[in-house]
Amino acid sequence: MNEVTESHPEWQRLSARVVWVDVVVSILSLLPGAIAICVVGLDPSSGVLWPLAFIAVVGVVGAVGDILRWAFTSFRITDHDIERRTGLFVRRHRAIRRERVRSVDTAAKLRHRLAGLRVVTIGAGQQTGAGESALVLDSLSAADAERLQQRLLATRSPNARSDAAVAAEPEETGQAEEAGQADAATKVLATFRLSWVWYNMFSIWAYLMAAGLLWGAYWLLSSFGVDPVGIIARIVDWEAIGWPGAVLIGLVAVGVFGAISMGVKFVLDYGRFELSRVRSGDAAYLRTRRGLLSTREVNRDEARVRGMSIGEPLLWRWMGMADTNLITTGLNVWDPAAPSAILPRGPVRVARRVAGDI
Repeated sequence: MNEVTESHPEWQRLSARVVWVDVVVSILSLLPGAIAICVVGLDPSSGVLWPLAFIAVVGVVGAVGDILRWAFTSFRITDHDIERRTGLFVRRHRAIRRERVRSVDTAAKLRHRLAGLRVVTIGAGQQTGAGESALVLDSLSAADAERLQQRLLATRSPNARSDAAVAAEPEETGQAEEAGQADAATKVLATFRLSWVWYNMFSIWAYLMAAGLLWGAYWLLSSFGVDPVGIIARIVDWEAIGWPGAVLIGLVAVGVFGAISMGVKFVLDYGRFELSRVRSGDAAYLRTRRGLLSTREVNRDEARVRGMSIGEPLLWRWMGMADTNLITTGLNVWDPAAPSAILPRGPVRVARRVAGDI
């Protein structure tokens, strides 16, 4: 019976804390509409309330979907496979061989971090063009996610043994291995620099981001009975400026607002960024960590690295900036979901130095 249990461990569930997170998300999504009706006194049948109603519906439906996903998802890690079962009406059972694991990605949005949860994404060289996707476990407790990550990365070592074999060893041997892992060499290759913000502020996306934020702000203020267009019209003498001046001022203002928004987004996404080489036994991994509010950590098996790609379009070359990507087996550099980007967009001299180190 013990041998059967070791070969076929029990199915595990995702963390139940995600249910409480979804309950809070549902309440928060209903809160703006409730304030607009009960505090501001807007008519519930008013057409300006439909954006708030849309936010409420999206929040509640998303939360219910997450609760159903938690209720009907289970997984287990055997000596050879990673298995996941999910689905309410259509049940899906997926298994991945552990030796096929290419990357183990842990991420956490702000609500996950507040609840001590993590999202684990296991990449196994899937073909996204053929409709395959990475195996995602959303959400695990932070401690369980870290243990799972260490367990799967340990499997990548050429001399890795089965979990059952490790568990069968004397306690002293296990303690010695833990001490060896704690002393594993870590070499930091690059860390976040505030000067990198300038390389990520100026692009056409600045105008698109500004347009989205301004449109959202307009609808939100309108929902609470505020007329932002009227306020701006009263502040600025448009007749004295004229249409050409108004258009120029508008383009400059929107561009500056968008550039600042892009800079803030970059700091939130890549704050505390660190690229390091982590050695554990015979295995070595390139580990990236980043994020202030939402965090992400990716470990890539360095034995699968085949080269580097440094992209310098013409305008970027004039600015001395570049994108830096890994070329590895099992990861597609053109796939936005694949963790091939090893550095944020930044100075080309940093990209070349890191590429040389790797």
